[in-house]
Amino acid sequence: MTSNIFKIRNIRQIVVRIRKRLSSWEILNFLLLLIIKIKEARENSFYTIHRRPQKSSGISTYVIKYKEKQNTAIVMHGQIITKNNFTLETASLYKKNFPNTILILSTWLNEDKKTIQKIRQVGWTVVQNEKPSYSGYYNINYQLTSSSNGIQAAKKSGAEYVLKTRTDQRIYNPNAIRLLHSFSKLYPPNKDSQQAKRLIIPNIDTFKYRPYGIGDMIMFGHIDDMLLYWGTEHDMRSAPLNRYPTVIEDAQAKTSEVYLCTEYMKKLKQPLIWTIDNSWKVFGKYFCIFDYSLLDMFWYKYKVHEEYRSHYYNSTHSLQIMQYYEWISCYENTYNPNSLPEEILNVKIGDSLPKR
Repeated sequence: MTSNIFKIRNIRQIVVRIRKRLSSWEILNFLLLLIIKIKEARENSFYTIHRRPQKSSGISTYVIKYKEKQNTAIVMHGQIITKNNFTLETASLYKKNFPNTILILSTWLNEDKKTIQKIRQVGWTVVQNEKPSYSGYYNINYQLTSSSNGIQAAKKSGAEYVLKTRTDQRIYNPNAIRLLHSFSKLYPPNKDSQQAKRLIIPNIDTFKYRPYGIGDMIMFGHIDDMLLYWGTEHDMRSAPLNRYPTVIEDAQAKTSEVYLCTEYMKKLKQPLIWTIDNSWKVFGKYFCIFDYSLLDMFWYKYKVHEEYRSHYYNSTHSLQIMQYYEWISCYENTYNPNSLPEEILNVKIGDSLPKR
């Protein structure tokens, strides 16, 4: 008993000394690092921290100027995120980082009027849409409405290229648009693809083992290709009854991202075989998939503090995202089709292949 009291007193003395020597922020940082070290020791893993400013005024990164000018629009679509003025601060940051870019916000009629006015004052064109009567599975019809109307507004503004992004996501890389144009030049479309240019996408939510599951959050491309991709008919089907489908069942149900990609393939008369191999051939022919870390992108939703949650090191997981180096093998058609784990199509989505 006496020994325990002595230990408690010692701990209190240490805490008092720490409080005298450190500010409250330094104490918080100390405790955070202490927790991380404990987790690393218990989980036999490594953790990293990445801090990004919340306000555009706290960002002063150098923007490289280029000789060549491109007629590009940013279309940011979706509902306005008022928490921490997220969408407004994103709009201000894009105006600062991309000064020669056409800026269009495509949102809804019932959004916060004060925020919309402030975004207009920053220099954005605001398109307010009426929500469709049926949202569709995972709100796919909301996404189609706000995206396509925003891209059409970009076309009317004279844009030749469009970067479509979302109101709950922020790109911190000040040279992101130049990067996207470089990808477009570096990887020209196939002659028989019927595209003006490839569609360029970061790999976030592009799961390499889900057939035709091209991520739909951020996309860059020639205005005509973007209009074709996002000018898809609304999905009026009911939600699937099977809540825990296998990978192949989820893909063939053509929900959300797969619906968009397969409708686009239908327009381009591209046959679909529903294998990983054929899906990778589609990825290599029509798209360019790169690592989203190159955009320094922040997503203000879901597990917001787990930035690399789709990176798996200890299993072949059904939700692993495609890496840029893997896409290059699709583009060059250098991968061995027999090495692809086609059996993962029969695994429940969200699960891994059994370890051998």
